Amino acid sequence: MRVSLCGTEASNGSILELKKAIREVVSERSIMTFNSPEHFARRLRNPDSRIDVAIIVVASRPELHAFIALEDLLDDVRVILVLLEGATETVIEAQQLRPRFIGHGAGDFPLVSQVLRKMCELRMRYPWQKRHK
Repeated sequence: MRVSLCGTEASNGSILELKKAIREVVSERSIMTFNSPEHFARRLRNPDSRIDVAIIVVASRPELHAFIALEDLLDDVRVILVLLEGATETVIEAQQLRPRFIGHGAGDFPLVSQVLRKMCELRMRYPWQKRHK
C-alpha cells in the first residue's frame, strides 16, 4: 500500500513524528512525504503514480484550504486528516476532503496508525473491491 504524508513546513515536525508511528504499519519504502500542497498535487497529476492513502497534516485553516483545492485530485485516494488546530470551523470545512478519519493533534498519532492498519487489512482481505468516489 502506498501512503503519502502531506503537510507544509509548519507541520514538518509533526509529519516526522507521524512517519515514525506509521512505520509499524507500512514499510519506509511505501511512504512518500510531501512538504507542500503543490508538490503533492504534482504527484497526484502524474498518471503513473498510485497513491492509496493520503495522510494530510494541517496546522491552520489556510493550509486546509490549500488541500481542499486539491479535492478533485483526491477522488480515488483514501484520506486520513490530522488537524493540529481543532477549531469547530476547521473541522466542518475538513469534511470537504471526505476523510476516513480525522485526528486532532499529535496525541492521535497512535489512532492514525490503527486506522491505517485497518485500511491495509481490508485491502488485503478484499483486493478486488474498487474504491468508491
